[in-house]
Amino acid sequence: MSVPVFDGQFVYVPLYQDYAARVGDEMPDRPWTDPVGWSTALRQTADLVGPDVAAVSGVDALAADLETADGADLASVRFDEALGPGVEGFAETIGIVADVRSEPVGAVLPSPATVCVDQLGADWLDAVAADEFAALDALHEAGQAVTDVIRSLEGTVDVLLLDERGLETARDRGLSLDDALLEAGAVFNTADHHGLRVVGRFPSTLRGDAAALLDEYDVVAFEALPPEAAESLADVSGRTGGSLPAAVWSAEPATFESRVESFQNALPEGFVWLVPVPATAAPERVQRFRELLGR
Repeated sequence: MSVPVFDGQFVYVPLYQDYAARVGDEMPDRPWTDPVGWSTALRQTADLVGPDVAAVSGVDALAADLETADGADLASVRFDEALGPGVEGFAETIGIVADVRSEPVGAVLPSPATVCVDQLGADWLDAVAADEFAALDALHEAGQAVTDVIRSLEGTVDVLLLDERGLETARDRGLSLDDALLEAGAVFNTADHHGLRVVGRFPSTLRGDAAALLDEYDVVAFEALPPEAAESLADVSGRTGGSLPAAVWSAEPATFESRVESFQNALPEGFVWLVPVPATAAPERVQRFRELLGR
């Protein structure tokens, strides 16, 4: 899909749900149970952070549904059959946000590897380490569940942001990148069918795999990059992104501005700022960050 905002010099995609939970008036404790309150808090907070893409996280909503997944062992897990109120509330919230915001809307979802790490934990990782077929079967099932969530959002989102934090843990236990991407094939195919731009958010330790990841992702973004690491991404053929280390939000004002400006000066063309805004961030700092980015 052609999302015009991605044609700019850089794109600002703040991940502001935690911040919205603190500053929004209507955010419920379990947001998916109250789509109107959730969407109101996100809309109010988007006015403060000024995003180029309004990202809504469904990670916790999906996890709430998947906690009920049946299966006596890995081979019999059926994640897609567990989808229910969490995903329904997330889809309704996304729809409201899409109706009231002028920016493109992005859905943040866990990748299949992250679903397996979060929901199956040590059992799945042990199966990965033992090279058992059940590990790939569970990864496939997780991909089907994420695919079903994407289908439920049809017509309301422009960008799919996949949370790949689980990939690092799985790689450490022996999961190959090829297998991870292969079992996520249904996710990429469904996103392509619905015309979504796909952005992956990875641990910074996976920067060396950027070129391979860009075979599937439209954008690969990395957590907590120092300026020199961001600059090194200029050598990658494809669109990249990332964020400053989280400590920048609590730095002294002069240090904060210096670090943001140094980072910005090091960015390759077309960089995607995929920036978590912590719940503890001071409103004046959020506003200043927006100003420094020209937003």
